[in-house]
Amino acid sequence: MKQIFSRLQSGQPVSSETRSVFRNFFFLSVVQATNFIIPLIILPYLLVVVGVENFGLISLAQSVMSYFIIITDFGFNLTSTREIVSNRHDLKKVSEIVSTTLVLKTMLSFACFVVLLLCLRFVPMLADHSLFYLISFSLVIGQLVMPTWFFQGMEKMQFLAYINVVGKTVFTVLIFFLVVKPGDYMYVPLYLSLGNILSGILGIAIMFRRFKLNFRMPSVQVLKKELKTGGSIMLSNFAINAYVNSNIVILGFFSNTTVVGYYSVAEKILYCVRQIMNLFFQATYPQLCKVAQISHQKVLLFFRNFLVPFTIFITV
Repeated sequence: MKQIFSRLQSGQPVSSETRSVFRNFFFLSVVQATNFIIPLIILPYLLVVVGVENFGLISLAQSVMSYFIIITDFGFNLTSTREIVSNRHDLKKVSEIVSTTLVLKTMLSFACFVVLLLCLRFVPMLADHSLFYLISFSLVIGQLVMPTWFFQGMEKMQFLAYINVVGKTVFTVLIFFLVVKPGDYMYVPLYLSLGNILSGILGIAIMFRRFKLNFRMPSVQVLKKELKTGGSIMLSNFAINAYVNSNIVILGFFSNTTVVGYYSVAEKILYCVRQIMNLFFQATYPQLCKVAQISHQKVLLFFRNFLVPFTIFITV
């Protein structure tokens, strides 16, 4: 790694693989930064306008929809990405992979919608706000059309960064201009999904036009094979999602949306603090390792000059 940075600093040529890794890392960082900053901007505004109770309902709906999103994704972010990487120079094969993935995601989304309708019929917590949950299903549609797996496989993350920024910008504008009273909480998931849907449509247009792909209807055998391949990954992702998001869903069952709202706010703030601290430690860890090789006193001085002030700043 030191050799790579030395070459970059000195202007010496580096391999295409190295450039690709750094380029992809940069654009993925842009995506993550956008996903991190936008919620920080919107959270205070939503709390003031729609209130804690309605914000709790929004958070609960997002947690419920996250289960459907995991099912719709079905591990394609790994399996389809891997297949595209292996066949990126064969446009016919890539077209088949893309077509199969889109068809399966559409079928799985339809199945999830049927399950949602059943839940709205038999689960009182959801039935009390059936229209809101139907609107919130648009979040699943937004994830359906987002071809992240394709751009990862082709190692063209700049397109993903561009469309992600466009989608988040649209979402932010819609929130600030159209959410102006408590009753507008109903449409917050819709505005979020509209941003994602716009990003997805742009991504699909780039995918087919720029890369000259053609839609090829997959056979039943191919669909079955892909379902079998991604099944174990989906179950693993589903279990992880259940571990992460079940707290909000459980609170929704045994408490009210006001409690869910306060918990969601605390959870989002804690998540932001964790992300900031992770970035800080990732940035300072190499330097800490360096001073640790010099002396124990240097380490103590490092903590006093950097870690203690940073911790106090975060706490305040």
